[in-house]
Amino acid sequence: MNKSLCLTTALMAVCALAKPTFAQTVNDVFSSKRAALEDFRSVESLEEFGRRSMNDMEFAQALQVWAKLRSMKPKDKYYWLQYAVTLSCLRRHKEALSNFESLRKECASKKEKFAVIEKAWLQALFKSGNWPLAKQESRRALVDYAGHAGVYKVVLSLNERWKDKAVSEQLSLALKELHKVYQSDKSRNSPREVLLKVLPNKTSGLSPGEALSVVAKTQCFPRFKLTLVGDRLLGDSGVVKYIVRAPNYERVVLFDEESKNFLPLTLDQLLSDHCGHEWFQESYISVVKVGERKVLGFNCDIYKCQFRGESGYHLLGLCRDLKVEPGMVRALCHFTYAPETNCVPLCMEEYYMGNKRDLITVQSIKKVPVKADAFELGKGYHQVKDMGELMFSEGGAMKESDLDQFLLSPSGAHSKHR
Repeated sequence: MNKSLCLTTALMAVCALAKPTFAQTVNDVFSSKRAALEDFRSVESLEEFGRRSMNDMEFAQALQVWAKLRSMKPKDKYYWLQYAVTLSCLRRHKEALSNFESLRKECASKKEKFAVIEKAWLQALFKSGNWPLAKQESRRALVDYAGHAGVYKVVLSLNERWKDKAVSEQLSLALKELHKVYQSDKSRNSPREVLLKVLPNKTSGLSPGEALSVVAKTQCFPRFKLTLVGDRLLGDSGVVKYIVRAPNYERVVLFDEESKNFLPLTLDQLLSDHCGHEWFQESYISVVKVGERKVLGFNCDIYKCQFRGESGYHLLGLCRDLKVEPGMVRALCHFTYAPETNCVPLCMEEYYMGNKRDLITVQSIKKVPVKADAFELGKGYHQVKDMGELMFSEGGAMKESDLDQFLLSPSGAHSKHR
């Protein structure tokens, strides 16, 4: 089996459960020398090292990391899963399948279901060459995880190789179940509609000439700053800035103040480029308000959103004190991978496989003065066609001299782009 399939399997398992990055100590080590297992002491730094090793296809090294983490946290299913996936990538199929079977039995004994384990199990069976069992288990998974798009996609991709008639028929039935889930999510009393019925207060709480300044992090963006007022948003990632405004809230304009270039994209294009996947709204079987919480002085209603067919849930904090245009709220949900709502999500946590992940964390929020033209591109900007031209070209399309000048000029050494 080729390395690309190993990497795909590894990335699917790692990305599905990626935790917040604690990369400072890891970056320090990586920047100074070739990292080794003994360079890391904390669980967080070891975990980051394990993910990086997987991404670099250093599977033998990654296996040592997951083994060490399992010894430190033996009840953590996340590390057990990564250990099994890595064995599969190393073509140690017998050991990999044995670990998967034990992990699945452990989950079954506690009446827990996790689609991410099921998907990795099917891929490991496929790679081991035991296609008869992989086909059998794929058909079972489509029943056990009916309505789960992720399981459907994995089986569909595997059957592109098998072209098995029985699996194809089961996929056809699974597609009908997905369609039913999609229709039920739009029904009047669906969990999705419960969230959409939560409405903000009638006033924004902002005076004329004021905006909200928000600093936050998400599973994709480690730190970003937003200046928000009504139907306009100015973002700053620390590298480029971007504008979202009415009437097309799905359109984002990235611009660079040094090169005087701008690049229009859709939010999905931005997320696909930067985060690796588009906005995907989790399908919930139930949504229930479970309490209230203050987030930096702002009142939030807390909702427990139970995953459909799985042992996991989100806790979502919706702020009713902040009134923002509905289209802008949807764009914020899109940008942060939150489910669609009519209230600004100020916090979101995931509880899955015994782990808690902070998916949306607001680090500061305050009112600031803002000028009307803050949400406009200034004069002299040129439209470009991609991120390379946005960052490095001068006055529009990239020329060979642009990158040469950047790399060779003394000012380039101090540029924020380095």
